[in-house]
Amino acid sequence: MGRWEAIAISTETINYEKTVGLTAADKDTASRTDINVMSASMTLGLEFEGVGSASYGIESSYETQIRNDVEHSYSQTETDKITTTCTVGAGESGAGLWQWVVSTGDSSVTHRHLMSICKTGEGFNVTPKCPIHACVDGTCERCMANWSL
Repeated sequence: MGRWEAIAISTETINYEKTVGLTAADKDTASRTDINVMSASMTLGLEFEGVGSASYGIESSYETQIRNDVEHSYSQTETDKITTTCTVGAGESGAGLWQWVVSTGDSSVTHRHLMSICKTGEGFNVTPKCPIHACVDGTCERCMANWSL
């Protein structure tokens, strides 16, 4: 399952240290077994968990890109911590920091992608509309023509 996860929502500027890489059930690193579980799960197909927890099939070209992203993390031996900022501008109601996450069906293994989206102002607390790689704009409010819910 691929989804945008709200990692921080605030009415003020967000400074956040996000985790990037593959993790498994309360462990900082994933074992070879965990990697095999994630690979098998992705072989069954990926879905996008959109607004309201509804699930949608992911078009094959996007699915391939997402699989490649996750498989690239298999070579890493540990997760990274990256500090990021999402700034609330004058007159804006808040900020939401969203990170792309892929997990197995039972959520025992999770890949947290380097990419995150900072949404400010109206809609800051609303999940981005399309899966990673299908976004046309920086807040993922507009999607590629071949992606639709």
